[in-house]
Amino acid sequence: MIATEEVQLPLLMEKLLRRPSEEEEPLTEGVNSEAKAAAPSESESESGSGSDSDEEAELEQYYQELEETEGYGISRRFNARIRGGIAPLDLTDEDLIHLEYLPKCVEHAISLYNQHEDCAARIEFVDFLQVTYALRGGFLYFITFKAKDASGQEKTYQTQVLYQPWEEDPEIKMLAYQFREKPEKGKQVKEYDLLPSEERLRKMMCGA
Repeated sequence: MIATEEVQLPLLMEKLLRRPSEEEEPLTEGVNSEAKAAAPSESESESGSGSDSDEEAELEQYYQELEETEGYGISRRFNARIRGGIAPLDLTDEDLIHLEYLPKCVEHAISLYNQHEDCAARIEFVDFLQVTYALRGGFLYFITFKAKDASGQEKTYQTQVLYQPWEEDPEIKMLAYQFREKPEKGKQVKEYDLLPSEERLRKMMCGA
């Protein structure tokens, strides 16, 4: 039996242990056809591209939105080709495959938050407000949603969840990164890191 400390974490797990960068190439190895079909195609992301100046302007707008919202508030699908780019989801599209995954993801994140030792107050889901995503070894969702506490008070929260629809192990199928109240401009809020520790991830990957 291989000792835990000798096990090399796969590339996906290494990426999960640090926050993704917008400069990274989308991690598509091991992504099945279902995930690829739901991701933006290269032709779709490049269609309508104009001059170099137009593309530079789009890139500038994209990175400004990325910096201001940390990926949660990307307003549209940009024509400029962006490696590992984040794009919004149309939650009114009833045929959108992501509508099957998103409720599971947000409930998973809320459950972890409610169990967190620093949880301010247990909450329950109310409604989605906005969702963006990137293809990174699965669907990395940036979810903005409303939830309420026991008194009925509603607040806006944000969470990042990686969903791998082909993964059979429930502990790896959904991995939540971050959980927080949506910050007001210029203000900081407490962030909860929901991702298991590296030691725990190693045990999960080894089936321990």
